[in-house]
Amino acid sequence: MWDLQAACVPLVPQVSSENLSAITSKLVLIAEVDDVHVGFCIAFIKEVSSAPIFIQAVAVAPQAQQRGVGLELLLAVAGRAPERDIAMATQDTNVPARTLNERFAEALNSEIKRVTLGTYADADLAIRRGQGYRSWRIQRPG
Repeated sequence: MWDLQAACVPLVPQVSSENLSAITSKLVLIAEVDDVHVGFCIAFIKEVSSAPIFIQAVAVAPQAQQRGVGLELLLAVAGRAPERDIAMATQDTNVPARTLNERFAEALNSEIKRVTLGTYADADLAIRRGQGYRSWRIQRPG
């Protein structure tokens, strides 16, 4: 997973112990194209059924971008708990991520709406304050 993180700038590759912790405590999906790992998504799903799915990271290697890999990863995560809303955070300057999130909401027949930072715990969103993040929620129909 470290190699994939290194390829997905601006992500900072995590040390092995942090990756192991993510793999054992969160939902981690890895995308492959022709047996090559090209992307991943990390999500946190709390045991409380009223909590949303927290999308913590989505990354696609440069050679696989613009091929729908990120959207497919997000849809696969959403399919794990279709009754739950989705929560995520993006930096204001990350236009590609915000565009992907809009397409994701559309694919779920939903709208994405900004929510006040602090609505969700920073740890659930895997963010740190002061880095320009905005929180978003996709309320699923039903």
